[in-house]
Amino acid sequence: MQTLRQNARLAFLANLVGCICFLVLGAWPGLLESVLLGFPLFCAAPPALGFWFLAFLWLGIRDIAPYPGTEVEHRWWSLASVTMMLATVGLMELNVPPQVALWYCSRELEGFVAAAPTDDVPRFGPTRGARIQFGRWPYTVDRYSADFRGGVFFRTGSSWSGSGPYEASYGFAFRPNGKGSPFGSRHYSQRHLSGDWYVFSESDG
Repeated sequence: MQTLRQNARLAFLANLVGCICFLVLGAWPGLLESVLLGFPLFCAAPPALGFWFLAFLWLGIRDIAPYPGTEVEHRWWSLASVTMMLATVGLMELNVPPQVALWYCSRELEGFVAAAPTDDVPRFGPTRGARIQFGRWPYTVDRYSADFRGGVFFRTGSSWSGSGPYEASYGFAFRPNGKGSPFGSRHYSQRHLSGDWYVFSESDG
């Protein structure tokens, strides 16, 4: 019984560390992607994460079900692990981590909106916009620019897109146009956070 209790506690602690890492990295657009794609064996990272999630979820659900000789404390540790994992997935899907980050820095970012550089012609690329030093590592903004179609974009991260020699950009967008960013438009997507603010991602690959 002591071994079961210890295993349940270790599983809970491992899940706690993993969930905290996901929430911390997921708070800043592009940071989680940069870490995963920077992994030495990046191709194995997504399957490994999926296996980790499903394995711990299955073990937790299995241990929640009472069976002869199972202690109540052991089941509570397992229930806490499953609840924490599902809550983390829910928070990530609802964009809660970037909403918290935006709440913390939106007032400062809004100070750059009026003076954002722009072009009247459609020129794109990862080096578009003006350089900016904002925030502290790893929560930084390296470039920002207004788009001629509308919106001001703050790039918070960039990484290899995972398909060919292309770069993906991520960041916050103020009143985006929904069609693209100054850093690229081919595989552009945006998600609403709050008010006039969105998160965006794009990849020309």
